[in-house]
Amino acid sequence: MSKNFLPLKEGGIAAFTLAETLIALAIVGVVAAIVLPQVMTNVNEMSWAKAKDNFEVKIDQATRQMNVNGDLPSYPPYISNATETFTNNFQKYIKIAKRCTSSNLDDCFVSSFKSSGGTDVTTSSLTTGASLGHTSWTDQNAGLSLADGTNMILSFNRACSYIDWVNNEGSIYGEGGNTNKSFIPGNTTACVAIVYDINGNQKPNTVGKDIGELNAILSGDDCIQVGSMCVSRSNVSYSPINTSVDSTWDSNCTSSSDARCTQNRWAGAKKACADLGWHLPSKAELTAIYNISKKNSSITSLLGGMTISSYWSSTEHNWLRANKIYFFPSGNFDIDYKNASDGYVRCIK
Repeated sequence: MSKNFLPLKEGGIAAFTLAETLIALAIVGVVAAIVLPQVMTNVNEMSWAKAKDNFEVKIDQATRQMNVNGDLPSYPPYISNATETFTNNFQKYIKIAKRCTSSNLDDCFVSSFKSSGGTDVTTSSLTTGASLGHTSWTDQNAGLSLADGTNMILSFNRACSYIDWVNNEGSIYGEGGNTNKSFIPGNTTACVAIVYDINGNQKPNTVGKDIGELNAILSGDDCIQVGSMCVSRSNVSYSPINTSVDSTWDSNCTSSSDARCTQNRWAGAKKACADLGWHLPSKAELTAIYNISKKNSSITSLLGGMTISSYWSSTEHNWLRANKIYFFPSGNFDIDYKNASDGYVRCIK
């Protein structure tokens, strides 16, 4: 009889010893301790992402209905606080459990949290639209706790008071207060900036996790939320790579006699993003960023200089060329040589 099993009576069934069972359980425990935290993190991130999508759909639906009923503002300029007036109408279309003023935002939002860049944010400092990234939005912010448990800090762009939303006419004034921007019908959330917590006051209280931003950016953030992507808030510097020597970032362009390989800026762009722990957006992702920013003047403003020339995508055309997109004025794609010197870089995560 094998020494690995207990001796049994004739006709019995072989079994593991107690020691072998305990060892097996210990191994399972170790594996579970390693794997389960990552599994729980993935589950939480999926749950947060879905909840944030649902929240932004609710805001879009509410403001669209406000537009249909004529409640999306045509506020006269003499109103002392356009955000408060907007909220008075907004609460007809979404269930609000509690309202707070800019002086007691802590009663409607966690008192402190982490920005996407990892810095501490004090809620009591978020009193006007300027603290949400819009320098010309001077009205006092409102704090709201919704019936579904979502907390939010809301700001409204006073310049939108000059828009006839019902007839889809008018213009939105630029951040400097003196530049008209074309009004795009149907984009009813363009005039609000919101920081929201879909997790109530529960942890982790971090932007990019349970805290989301709609047309907003905080001083400590390292990226701007554009759809499901977070885009670096400024252009990223990069250097060309000689991919005939180091093919890590481009295994196709390896000719030592071709400047498009020895001065490979496209490869350098990919490496610059990877060094940040981010990635260079694909052609499809760049297209999405362009389309969203084109329809939303608030996002265009937050993206700042992204109207400059062309931006590299990670999508390769062939061994010598890659795709870029012109953010101004057309949004058209260009297929350029990999050593082209006019490509800018924004990374996403």
